[in-house]
Amino acid sequence: MLERKLVTALFCDYVGSTGLGERLDPEALRNVQASYFDRMRSVVQQFGGTLEKFIGDAVVAVFGVPLAHEDDAERAVRCGLAMRDALGGLNDSLRPRLGVELEIRIGIATGEALVSGDEDALATGDVMNTAARLEQGAAPGEILVARETMQLSRDVIAFRPSRPLQARGKREPLQAWAAERVAPRSARARASLVGRERELQVLAGAVEEAIRGEGTQVLVVLGEPGIGKTRVAEEFAGRLTGRAFVYRGACLPYGEGTAWLPLVQVVQADAGIVDGDSPETSLVRLQERLALRHPPSEAAVVEAQLAPLVGAARSPVASGAELLWALRRYLEALASEASTVLVLDDLHWASENLLELIQELVETIAAVPLVIVCQGRPELREQLAGVVASERTQTLEVGPLSLEETQRLAGSLNLDEAGVERAEGNPLFVEELAAMASEGRDTAVIPQSLRALIGARLDLLPPEARRAVRVGAVVGDVFWDAVVSTVLGTAVPNSVFRVLRTRGLVDEDLSSPFVGARQFRFHHALIREVAYESVSKQERGELHSRVATWLDERTAEHAGLSVSVAHHLDRALSFTSDVSPLEAPDPKLVQEAVTAQWRAEEWAETNAAQSESLRFARRAAALAESSPTLRARSRARLAKALVVSGLHEEGLAEAEKVLEEQPSDEARAYAGVARAQLARDRSDIAGIRAYAEPALGLAQAAGLDALEVSVLRLLAWADIAEGRHSDAEGRMARAAEICFRRGDLAGAALAIGAAGVNAMWRGALDQAEAHATVALRYAAESGSLRAGALTQSLLAHLRREQGRLEEAVEHGRERLRLELEVGDTFTAVGACALTLAQPLILLGQLDEAWQVLEQGADLASRIGATWFDDAIRAQRAEILRLQGRIAEAEAQLGAMSTSGAALFEQSASAHERAKLHALHGRDQEAEAILRGLLEQPSGENVLQAARTRIHLASFLAERGRADEAAELIAEARAAIEGSHAGLVESQLDSVEALLVRG
Repeated sequence: MLERKLVTALFCDYVGSTGLGERLDPEALRNVQASYFDRMRSVVQQFGGTLEKFIGDAVVAVFGVPLAHEDDAERAVRCGLAMRDALGGLNDSLRPRLGVELEIRIGIATGEALVSGDEDALATGDVMNTAARLEQGAAPGEILVARETMQLSRDVIAFRPSRPLQARGKREPLQAWAAERVAPRSARARASLVGRERELQVLAGAVEEAIRGEGTQVLVVLGEPGIGKTRVAEEFAGRLTGRAFVYRGACLPYGEGTAWLPLVQVVQADAGIVDGDSPETSLVRLQERLALRHPPSEAAVVEAQLAPLVGAARSPVASGAELLWALRRYLEALASEASTVLVLDDLHWASENLLELIQELVETIAAVPLVIVCQGRPELREQLAGVVASERTQTLEVGPLSLEETQRLAGSLNLDEAGVERAEGNPLFVEELAAMASEGRDTAVIPQSLRALIGARLDLLPPEARRAVRVGAVVGDVFWDAVVSTVLGTAVPNSVFRVLRTRGLVDEDLSSPFVGARQFRFHHALIREVAYESVSKQERGELHSRVATWLDERTAEHAGLSVSVAHHLDRALSFTSDVSPLEAPDPKLVQEAVTAQWRAEEWAETNAAQSESLRFARRAAALAESSPTLRARSRARLAKALVVSGLHEEGLAEAEKVLEEQPSDEARAYAGVARAQLARDRSDIAGIRAYAEPALGLAQAAGLDALEVSVLRLLAWADIAEGRHSDAEGRMARAAEICFRRGDLAGAALAIGAAGVNAMWRGALDQAEAHATVALRYAAESGSLRAGALTQSLLAHLRREQGRLEEAVEHGRERLRLELEVGDTFTAVGACALTLAQPLILLGQLDEAWQVLEQGADLASRIGATWFDDAIRAQRAEILRLQGRIAEAEAQLGAMSTSGAALFEQSASAHERAKLHALHGRDQEAEAILRGLLEQPSGENVLQAARTRIHLASFLAERGRADEAAELIAEARAAIEGSHAGLVESQLDSVEALLVRG
């Protein structure tokens, strides 16, 4: 199985071989070389490296294959230093006998490589070349390492900067550091502890229970790497000063060192034994401690068991049972003397013997004031299952920091918000990302330290769990057991996913969109990224294709999956092309990938942000470049998406290019829709019909349902502008029918909502209310922001016409918010100009209404849309008139050009002109405008026609022409009878009151 892994490569070559060959017989030379290679092999194996090969006199070793370790870079550098030392013994033999000695030079580099995953793996990648070039550039006896290796091991290795190397095959000089010696581990400056009060309270509570005489307390503290378990323990220990003594011990990675190490460290700390003490000194100190607490006969037996462990004697431990007894008695005596806390850290690395001893210790230790804290990664829950199940045990899980806590920690380290989001509440991840940022490195890249940490965890998984987590990573942040089984071609047992859960790599969700499929999500995004990057590109392409097939089979019930299908097929095509650069893309895969992008574009246009729809259209066009049959169709669809997004010139240019190439009917249809859409944005009603009507026929003939719906919406705009609301309703009914047939609830909600708006303008407010109820339900079921926005628009219009103005404003604000979130700038302008401003004006909230209109004008100018210009100017004029700024109001109206404007816009501007004439005493001009409106066809906009009569009636009533006014009022009441148009009725009541006052 090919894998991409973070590895550290070591190249070692000896110099002086020519002189040696001149002095030695060939057979003797062979024996010397064999001795050299044996020594080097032994050192490599000692540090956990894999010997790749011998090339001439060179030794090539790789660390991280077959299993990765968190400290592979450190191991490699330690190995290099040890290889240099090991050569001394060989030279001690060569020098007196032959007068020569060997010297080695070493190069070490860390980076990504492709490996086969077995013990005989050869690593392939630039990291191998870099290590070789560093070795070639090193002086005799020198160990040169690359930047990544230095950064990963600088806490324990002393380095000095070396000269840049002009390495063959490298564009830039190699920056190198010379490793000099192992240095005392330097602790990185720790950030202040943030949060964790709950955890500290639980730990403190256990101590108080032990002190009160309630017996030994056991806490198992679990958390993913870097979550802060050790940091909490340090803070906890600091707070216990004066209440209890704290002793700490920790396992070393991967079973290195003595099996009993954490408990040995506790005994050494208590007895005062330190590194460097002689066996004699260590024994004296142990005996002194035992003599203070144990009877002589017991002290002698305890000493016999513990002395070998603490370096005070050479005899081995007699048996596990005797060691358990000795440790138990030692700890009981220690805690009886003073309240005691043992913190045993990193127990996920513990040997089975140590885990069994801890289990026995917890079960048998006496009721003394002792707290045993067992800390480890999530997998420790299974490893210490017996301890966890004990009645005296509490399990404490340390979870991620909250967003506010993460921001506080990040702020203290100067990490930006992007880093905060990426860290997902893990303190170590925050610190590592902050360190990268402080060094000017890209924090969008996974820090090598974290990659090594996570990669090592993944390598420790059983093979079937590793395969499952790799497939899950290809699926995404969320995946399902069913897709993993399908992609792997075999049923994956539940035990595999249980391993992934208990080791803290994934979490299981309570629900799943797929019946019978369990849903999992990666515990942290970086875990998924490392797992994903471990898959070879060739295998990634194959897996993405299989995942796409599985998801595609479920798009009938979950239309939104079309976006995921498009992503996976895009990735499949990209990775296939990456690994086969000399071969043409597979035409079948290209067609599948392009078609998937089209379907995602259609879904996004209805359900998601317009920017997403355009992104899919652009990607489809890019993928289709290699296919003459797909290229024109993709570019035509891109033209439409560009125009819808307000990129008019670019969209028009694409449409014209397509039409010049004698395209297919489908491409012509999309190009026609692009031009019709552009005509709509530019208030060209005749242009809408000229381009949309032919496109409708082409779409119907080609069975392009989604495109037909788009064309119907455009033609409905033209119908509305001309007051033909019944025609618009009919088109929307047809659009809803198509959407229902396609299973597109969002599209159906849009169509029904638009039909409701037209019913309202016809005066059928009850019918509009019914449409709103249905549209709301379908919009909610689909989760479509766009459908939700149009439904809010319908409700805002309805509530305004019903006279419920405050509710109209709230719905208008919600529509504007959703339109801006969706990213459809044209309809966002409509939300300002047609939905929100008018109820604000009617409520007298003129300043806010003005701001809304300014926002609409600014949005319109960004995309060059003019459809709503007259509506915006008419309402500005109304606001200015109400504020007494008559000259400015007239200037607004003077800038209007109602040529080609919709009937309702012509009516609104005419009403304002008439009112301004009346204010200036030009009654004849005012009356002529209003009577001219009555004589013009108003189409089916009953409400608008009624308002014209109300305005004229009010004008006549103010001038004492009561009979004419009453006649107009009667006509208006007859027109809206039964409509429940509360706003018009209120306006009629006001005019009638004016007549009564006479």
